[in-house]
Amino acid sequence: MDKPKILIVDDDTLIRDVFRNSFTKEGFLVEDASDGSSAMSLIDLKDFKPDAVLTGIIMTPMGGFEMIEQLRAQEALKNTIYVVLSHRGKEEDKQRAQELGVKDFIISGITPPDEVARRVKSMLGLAKSFKLDIKFEPGENDANEFAKEYPELLADVHDKMVAVMTPITEQGDNVFKVVFEKHSKLTS
Repeated sequence: MDKPKILIVDDDTLIRDVFRNSFTKEGFLVEDASDGSSAMSLIDLKDFKPDAVLTGIIMTPMGGFEMIEQLRAQEALKNTIYVVLSHRGKEEDKQRAQELGVKDFIISGITPPDEVARRVKSMLGLAKSFKLDIKFEPGENDANEFAKEYPELLADVHDKMVAVMTPITEQGDNVFKVVFEKHSKLTS
């Protein structure tokens, strides 16, 4: 299977670089552009057809929303997934994104770039799934310490309970020990 393709559009070089690294780690082929106009040129000149586009909103000469409108009008990009990355999270921006059929509206600094990459991968139907056989052993690990060391392994929080997933490497890639524990510092 070919690598999924993403186009990252933002006028901040650091943001583009950080997201490029995160998406590359998740197995994406990444292109980037500094504004909507440059993104349109890149798509035309390189014949780059992204599976997903992650874009900022306010850029010159062409902003993210105008770019999305123009890309959506192209038959070859009608199935592309669009994700907006906003610095402000203004309600009118969220509404405009929804009107344009944007799949996710992410506020910068709240969602880590690696999580954004995983979410886009999931939206594309490429997230790895696995079956778990669960053995309950409440209270075996200190959830607070485990959460600090392995935050990516926290699976679910519900009613102040946490499911801690610990890989059991000697039994294979998709074998985990899951422990449900009360976690007093979490709120519902």
